[in-house]
Amino acid sequence: MKVRLAGALVFLALFSALWFLPRALHAAESPRVISTQSDFDAVMAETRRLLAAYFGISYKLPVQGFLVTGTKLDELYAGAYRGAQVGLYRYKGSGHEIYVMKEMDRDKTIATAAHELTHAWQVEACPSDQDLVVREGFARWVEYKILEKTGAYAEARSLAEHADPVYGVGFKKMLEWEDAWGERELPRKVQTMKSLSGQ
Repeated sequence: MKVRLAGALVFLALFSALWFLPRALHAAESPRVISTQSDFDAVMAETRRLLAAYFGISYKLPVQGFLVTGTKLDELYAGAYRGAQVGLYRYKGSGHEIYVMKEMDRDKTIATAAHELTHAWQVEACPSDQDLVVREGFARWVEYKILEKTGAYAEARSLAEHADPVYGVGFKKMLEWEDAWGERELPRKVQTMKSLSGQ
């Protein structure tokens, strides 16, 4: 009886360590603000590694990442979401440019980089006439999944609650498709579709 109890206590201690340690480490590093290009370069490298490992997302063309002020981001972006953007993707013919706003915490920076890097992948791997709701919905889904996988659950929950007619609608459809096809298969399915009808 004592041996069983000791074994159960050892198991409980190991389980607790495996469960709480990654979250504690995440909490310790999470508030760090990304304010230098070298810190952002490290975030970009980590984000690219996560995208490749979890979703098979990689690039044939070069990818450059730039950490910029909100003012600079507004200068670069003239669309409907101007003033609310924290990231921007631009295709430059011979490569991809990713712009992310500086002075955000590490979680938000990784999530934003994941979103914009997904757009780079879409340019290379998806139909050129793919609907905006599919593009943004899938990029939002990747952003959400990366937040979950790095332990930023509150940020992921906040993202999931955002009801935007483009980002929100597309994201909710991606969650439905994830349930139907699985996390690993969803990127391959999205590669072939042009609209939310799956066509």
